[in-house]
Amino acid sequence: MNKNSPIRTCVSCKSKMPQIILKRYRVISGVIQTGKGDGRSFYLCDKCLQKDEKILKKILDRYIKSVIGLEASNLKEKLLNEQC
Repeated sequence: MNKNSPIRTCVSCKSKMPQIILKRYRVISGVIQTGKGDGRSFYLCDKCLQKDEKILKKILDRYIKSVIGLEASNLKEKLLNEQC
């Protein structure tokens, strides 16, 4: 592991990994978006993105309370395809 690479924590499994491995999501005006930028953000690892949609929704509800219309039915698909 590179000494200069930042370490981030997956909000689901709480494992610490280099920032490059994790996917970053952020909340802006109540909508989940991907990538860099301002706003409260959280990180998910690929292993946690494979979990059931209901489990993902329950985990994300703890961290992002201001998202409008967060539904479990297509949440996993949105996060995987980065269509937030």
